[in-house]
Amino acid sequence: MQVKISRKTEQKTSQWSGGTTTQLAIFPETATYDQRNFLFRISTAQVLTEESEFTSLPIISRSIMILEGNLTLNHEGHYSKTLQKFDSDTFNGGWKTKSSGKVTDFNLMTRGEATGTLLGKTLQPQQTCTEIDCKNHDVVGIYLLCGTAEIGCNGKKYIIGENDFLMVFFELDFDKIKLTAHEYCEIAVAVIQMNQS
Repeated sequence: MQVKISRKTEQKTSQWSGGTTTQLAIFPETATYDQRNFLFRISTAQVLTEESEFTSLPIISRSIMILEGNLTLNHEGHYSKTLQKFDSDTFNGGWKTKSSGKVTDFNLMTRGEATGTLLGKTLQPQQTCTEIDCKNHDVVGIYLLCGTAEIGCNGKKYIIGENDFLMVFFELDFDKIKLTAHEYCEIAVAVIQMNQS
């Protein structure tokens, strides 16, 4: 098992046509978004324009979960969907997709044999969550929107604060991650299966 923490102060934010994006993780670490040679990439984004069009990413699966605001996605020729807080949508990055609404969102991009899902959780002070199931998954990423939390896994404990991101790589079968809120917390989770032989 390997644990990596990206503190808020270490994260890099860049501009895109509709706002800003902050990369939380990319794998492998030698990969870059520009070269599209990653297995997965996790990021947050702020959509600052009312209308925006997504970059075409034909070989990539995209998952988006709303952290703040409401967003309507229009996948031309497929379907439209309106997302509110902690709602998510997974779609083909090659689709022509437009959005309306100013939001903050949590994003997972996967390619090749990698797949993943997103979920959001709220915890009250001192509440403990053991629902993050790690069986049959290779990577779990946890992003803290607000608050402070303690994450326990494999007998070790880690403290993360607002906008910190913790990622766990599992090398052996592992059951659960235990997450305890020190204060009210809002949490975004990415669970990834690499599907590598």
